[in-house]
Amino acid sequence: MVPGLPPLVHALLRHLEEAGFAGAPRFLGIDAAGREVLTFVPGEVAGRPRPEWIADEERLASVGRLVRAYDDAKPVARVDEMCNTMVYWAPLMDPVDADPPLRDVDAPRRCRILADAYGMSEADRARLVEVAVLRSRRSWFTPRDHSGRPA
Repeated sequence: MVPGLPPLVHALLRHLEEAGFAGAPRFLGIDAAGREVLTFVPGEVAGRPRPEWIADEERLASVGRLVRAYDDAKPVARVDEMCNTMVYWAPLMDPVDADPPLRDVDAPRRCRILADAYGMSEADRARLVEVAVLRSRRSWFTPRDHSGRPA
């Protein structure tokens, strides 16, 4: 049998279909050769190297709406989800580390576009800052903690 998606992914895809989420392929089953059969979802992927369209604010808003639709279909920590999205799409990082199309963008403006498109509440927007700071601290401490060096 050809190794494929774990049963958890099959269950997730079935759940997303039942919830009416249109942004994921549908799991149709396994064919005679043991391969998963999925429907095709049209669109473009922001792979590496990042395409120039990644900086487009209309597409940015569509990302916010897609993440919201996904979160509505699945129980998640919404603030964590938007923090993840903003890290890569705003981006919430030093511009030197950002992909070339995102080095000169207005990151706070892009965060606001994502939050607006997602429909984030004021309370969640306030928590977002706290979550981003905690994640930043964790990303700094985790490698040091795993290195075995004292603080």
